[in-house]
Amino acid sequence: MILLLMFLCIWMFWSMINGKVLLQNFSIEATLPLRGILALGIIIHHIALWVELTLDEDSIIAQFCSLGAPIVAIFFFLSGYGLMKNLMIKGSVYLQGFLRRRLLKIVFPWLLCSFIYVLAAILFLGGHFCSIKNDWPFLPNAWFCVTITIYYIAFYLAARCGKENYKKVLFVLWLFSVLYISCLTLLCFESWWWQTVSAFNVGMTVCVFEPNIRKILTKNYALMTCSLFIIALILSVVFSNIEKTKRPYSIILLGSLLTLLVYCLICGCKLYSNRIAQLLGSLSYEIYLVQGAVITLVYGKAYTYISNWWIFMALLVLLFIFIFAIVLKKVDRIVTEKLVSKVISGIRGIVYK
Repeated sequence: MILLLMFLCIWMFWSMINGKVLLQNFSIEATLPLRGILALGIIIHHIALWVELTLDEDSIIAQFCSLGAPIVAIFFFLSGYGLMKNLMIKGSVYLQGFLRRRLLKIVFPWLLCSFIYVLAAILFLGGHFCSIKNDWPFLPNAWFCVTITIYYIAFYLAARCGKENYKKVLFVLWLFSVLYISCLTLLCFESWWWQTVSAFNVGMTVCVFEPNIRKILTKNYALMTCSLFIIALILSVVFSNIEKTKRPYSIILLGSLLTLLVYCLICGCKLYSNRIAQLLGSLSYEIYLVQGAVITLVYGKAYTYISNWWIFMALLVLLFIFIFAIVLKKVDRIVTEKLVSKVISGIRGIVYK
């Protein structure tokens, strides 16, 4: 967490270095470099979890062990904000074909990646169907895919019920999150399934009340960002000393707070963007999908033999993830844009004959 707070602190002071801050639009273009950074961060986080026993606690890589939840919270925030923004701009038209359009982009790459991983796990990790037992749902770290799918469906149903009453939609989603978190805790799901989902609702809330937020931010940018940062710093110190069993509940609050700070910082100062950052940002979902499988396969088979070469292994993993993410993106595009559209057209032709 210290590493993330240091990054946010530098970003905050950089945004205020020129004096008066001119707020930027919180757009896809503005958040694309951030998505790339977060994608790299989640890879390093999972690598750190594999090699943490061989590292010094004060090493830089060890600091990534606690960054998974804040990074995923920001992804949830961006998703919630984006859905609500599109709904407010396009109205009920946005909901036409929403589930097919949105879920296809999530579910097909996930199923394809899962199928390939299961085959690879059988071939290279002992010759048994270990992925069902240890990596449900069929892919390491794919809980995010399941959760975001559930939240997309919940958003669609809430938007249908709300009928362009955006505060009503917001209320329904907050109520859903309370029930969702309560059910998963009662069912003894691991904490990563529910500790960051409230950030999705925070993103929607920011979008609904954005005009008022931006007015306050325009007048008091330095005060707001510094206040959010100081509160986040204090809470991270306090929460680091509480019992492990209670820590996930603290992440609900801390993760939501950090997403608000990130929103303010993006509005105040866009991250530096280049072709690499834009490419990583555009591949963020594919990177998330393949990274768990690649890390598990590479470290699960080879790490025991070259345990002192973790830097080399990390670079090798990054290379594999990048290549597989590009391939997955291209295959997904071919299937969804060509094959699926033909199937849908064929079905419509049969129906309307």
